[in-house]
Amino acid sequence: MSFALNAQLAAKRPPLPTTTVIDPVTASIIRGALETVCYEATTHLGRAASSPIINQSNERNAAIVDAHGRLAMGSIGTPHLTFVSQLTVRYGLMQQQDYDWGPGDVFVGNDPDYGGGHLPDYNVYAPVYDAAGELVLVQA
Repeated sequence: MSFALNAQLAAKRPPLPTTTVIDPVTASIIRGALETVCYEATTHLGRAASSPIINQSNERNAAIVDAHGRLAMGSIGTPHLTFVSQLTVRYGLMQQQDYDWGPGDVFVGNDPDYGGGHLPDYNVYAPVYDAAGELVLVQA
């Protein structure tokens, strides 16, 4: 990975512009829901995988990345994979304008030169849109 691309992928993202105020109880409920989504995704992957690396050694995880490429939540099987997923999604978001992303799309990335860890690390991610067609998050 080039130094410039690495710096761009790893750069801190700006906060989302919002005027919404969420009370601590609602924030806790939302956090719990996001944790559950990630936990269930990793559990399903572990049960469905035929590879012992995935289903027995727990080398898997799931993440929710916001529309700006910031990690919102993760279920960690192997900690370094959380950040690999985030960088791969960030690279995908950089390419979003060149391709026609839409509801139902699923992407696979594993190239170490474009945000991936190493070739055996496959990152499968899918954009999630709201009713107005705006990208809300990416499930990785």
